[in-house]
Amino acid sequence: MGTHEKAVQDSRGQKRIEVSEVIRVVDRQTGTPLGQLVNISEDGLMILSTESVAENCIFQLSLEFSEDSDNAAAGPLSIGVESLWVNSSGDQPQHWVGFYIIDISDTDLHRIRLLCNQGNPPRHPRNRLRPEDAPAGSEGLYSSLKKQAKLNWCV
Repeated sequence: MGTHEKAVQDSRGQKRIEVSEVIRVVDRQTGTPLGQLVNISEDGLMILSTESVAENCIFQLSLEFSEDSDNAAAGPLSIGVESLWVNSSGDQPQHWVGFYIIDISDTDLHRIRLLCNQGNPPRHPRNRLRPEDAPAGSEGLYSSLKKQAKLNWCV
């Protein structure tokens, strides 16, 4: 682990878990696919994006599981995030983007916890994300956050 990676890891509240399946990330406001989820924790995530993403902006993202995923039946995860940093991947037309989760329903937070506990394959069948596993949750604070004029909404 390099110095930069260690500094980033040390500044995080929780260790990020690398995902072991393809999870597509979509901007819910525009419908634009942003890229693929690389890692996630209860408080943040990193994606490999095909789109340029501005730093310090608020986004509403959808994390969409592939149809053949054990987790697809529960539907996409919906989260409100702030983009913290963006790094170009060199000569490739891709960008590494780090996000901080600022709004999530209790149901989707529970699903992220299950996803983080799944680890890498092989997966035990009881760790699959199912709608009935999630507790009844609130819709979160996204709509009230959106009304605050001081936030930088990127569309």
